[in-house]
Amino acid sequence: MFLFPIVLRKMSRRPRFGVTASSVAGQTMQLVGSEDALTAFQRFYDSGEVGDVLSAFDAVCEGLDLHPGRYPDFFPVLKARLVDKLSYRYTELWKVLEKRAKRSIYGGNKVSQEMRVLVIGAGPCGLRTAIECHLLGARTVVVEETTSFSRNTVLELWKFVVEDLKMLGVKHLFSRLGCGTTDHLSTKLLQTALLKICCLLGVQVYTGVKFQSLLEPEDEQGWHARLVPEDHEARHFSFDVLVGASGLGFCLDGFNRGREEGTDELTLTASFQHGTSPEEVLISELNTLKRSVNSQFYKELDRDVNLKVDNLTYYRDDTHYFQFDVSPENLIKQRILKENFPCRNRLLSKSNIDTEVLKKEVIEICKFATRYHSRQLPHSNLAKNSLGQDDINLVDCSKRYYSKEAGRAIIRKGFPLLLSLVGDTLSNFTWENGLGMARGWLSCLDSAWMVRAWSLQANPLQVLEEREELYKVLTKLKNPTELSKNIKKYQLNPRSRYFLPVSEDEDKQRIISLYQTDNKEEIRYLEEKYLSKGYFANLAYSNLLHRYKSTKPNPGREGGRKIKQSLRRKSFHLKEKILLKLGKTEKSVDPELEDKVSQFKLQNQEVQLLNKSVLNYVKALEAVRSAEADLFHTWSLNIQDWSNLESFLQNTEAIQARRQQNIEVLEKEVVLTLNTYSRQFQEVKGRVDKSEILRISADQDKFHLGKLKAVESTERSIIEDAEKKQKKSEDSYSSVRDELTSLLPNLYGIRREFFATSLYSLFLQQNTLHTDLSYIYREMSEYVLVKLKA
Repeated sequence: MFLFPIVLRKMSRRPRFGVTASSVAGQTMQLVGSEDALTAFQRFYDSGEVGDVLSAFDAVCEGLDLHPGRYPDFFPVLKARLVDKLSYRYTELWKVLEKRAKRSIYGGNKVSQEMRVLVIGAGPCGLRTAIECHLLGARTVVVEETTSFSRNTVLELWKFVVEDLKMLGVKHLFSRLGCGTTDHLSTKLLQTALLKICCLLGVQVYTGVKFQSLLEPEDEQGWHARLVPEDHEARHFSFDVLVGASGLGFCLDGFNRGREEGTDELTLTASFQHGTSPEEVLISELNTLKRSVNSQFYKELDRDVNLKVDNLTYYRDDTHYFQFDVSPENLIKQRILKENFPCRNRLLSKSNIDTEVLKKEVIEICKFATRYHSRQLPHSNLAKNSLGQDDINLVDCSKRYYSKEAGRAIIRKGFPLLLSLVGDTLSNFTWENGLGMARGWLSCLDSAWMVRAWSLQANPLQVLEEREELYKVLTKLKNPTELSKNIKKYQLNPRSRYFLPVSEDEDKQRIISLYQTDNKEEIRYLEEKYLSKGYFANLAYSNLLHRYKSTKPNPGREGGRKIKQSLRRKSFHLKEKILLKLGKTEKSVDPELEDKVSQFKLQNQEVQLLNKSVLNYVKALEAVRSAEADLFHTWSLNIQDWSNLESFLQNTEAIQARRQQNIEVLEKEVVLTLNTYSRQFQEVKGRVDKSEILRISADQDKFHLGKLKAVESTERSIIEDAEKKQKKSEDSYSSVRDELTSLLPNLYGIRREFFATSLYSLFLQQNTLHTDLSYIYREMSEYVLVKLKA
């Protein structure tokens, strides 16, 4: 069934959330408060705490009377008002972001301009996904439950992640990126950098806001989120895409979770304060010391320290960060764990951990490791976590949880919602050798690629299938050699990153189950196109298709297909006529369907006539433009002695440019829209023809069955076979007939509003054109009068 009413609902939504301010008072504020905006921007750029970053950027936007919004509406305006007034230190980041945004994959930052994305979680993966969606042109909002970034965990980064961060400008925010003995960055610094980039691009980020559940559409409202606090302004944001990026403990409803067994050992992390003493700078980093390789080190460590550990890693970043593995048995033996509970939650509960003994052992291990390889850590001051406690953590790696699906779609009351998971919410990837971070980063790009495909309106089922195929590739990734070597060419397109295998046949029914809709006719239509791999086009997406030219099919093949269909239809009708004359079949009559088909054929003729008239109108405008250009050229030859000839020529060029722009806009906003609309008639016409063929086959099978039953000597098995055949053909015809019975009136009913919208667009463009031309002609007439008076 066609979903075009979805488009009309979307077009009639209330004013968009968070549009750019343009009040007179705001423009006055911009002039008066420009100095304050500059100071606030410098504070925003240099701040390291979330609250300071967001408050400073709010001051920037308030001083310039801007509100975060889509990239084309926000970033260029912000840059134009600030970049010339800032020093070189602050302007380099703008150039990097602008260069990134101009990549062709983003389609001028308009590919997803009709999409509205809500990202749950402002972790590295959530913010990275938000950046890509925003560069695609989507309106993007991020909600984060916490009010600060306090994770001191240092993340090991693969080369492609470092290169990606550099191309986003993170190097200008934190010059240490990629400068250590190995590539790494603390979670806090990475989040802060990505947060600043989000703000500059126009992503709206809210902290202290917890996502509770989805709110299904009501009346003309789309999808919303139930948030805490309930009165937060983000509750008004309606969205088309929801991205889950809130970590291990979060899962969107409808996604199935799986679990796999990991190692029995625990991972212990500890972060020490990083001071300014020279001794701290001279400490050498240690990249995963394994017991099997560094046997002498562990032999001496076991002799001096009671707690036996393995896989020790030390990074010097925002903190001195240590990570190593330890067995529960060893912790129990050293009385760090007071009791041995079989349940891991009870075993690692705060009440069962002797924090003082643990702290003492950790300090001894860290000092020994640094002393053994370079300089000893000069102090024992542990960094603090978000609760103000010493940042020592025991992490259980015995079980890893993952989602069995990477994406889903829900459609309620004509409002589609695309759901996607990224990072740890998608899968709790192992930390070893930066694999978890690499997989999480790739999942962000894969998710944004899915949003892009959804925006361009491929078959939604094919979009979900591609996402699942990429998820399979991602879960098999083990090391950097399995990715493309040209990391500087990485982009959204997965083929630039992965060595994609030959596409495997997905479980079709499983993919279909990922698309949940309350419209049975819709899923039937999508399923038919998906299973048959047929051409997908739908009126529901015409408001997007008219902005982008779809790939045109090969005219030769298309013509051959139409000829083949026409011959097949004619042959069936000819066969029916012959059998009717011979008395070997009976023709069934369906007056209701015939009336609707007749009305559809009449409407099809009207649509084709309208298309032809609009095209003729555009051609006439082109002829006027050409004739006017010739007229002005001839006129200019006769007024060579005018002192203001240059002004005359400039105005004629302006007129020509404005007329050409008008023609181009009409072709995009009106002609292409009507063409998209008329193409649907060809598809429906194919269904009408198909119903006729199925009716003829059903009539023949029914007549044949009646003849067999009339002969008493006919064997029962033959009759049963004929009954099955007749039942099958009858069901096939009934299915198509029922679909057409509901589809044809719907197609006819939406015509008035669709045509009114197209006509309004036409009138609006012509009104703007004539207004603009009137000012130019008025200016030209004024200096002509001056010439005559002279």
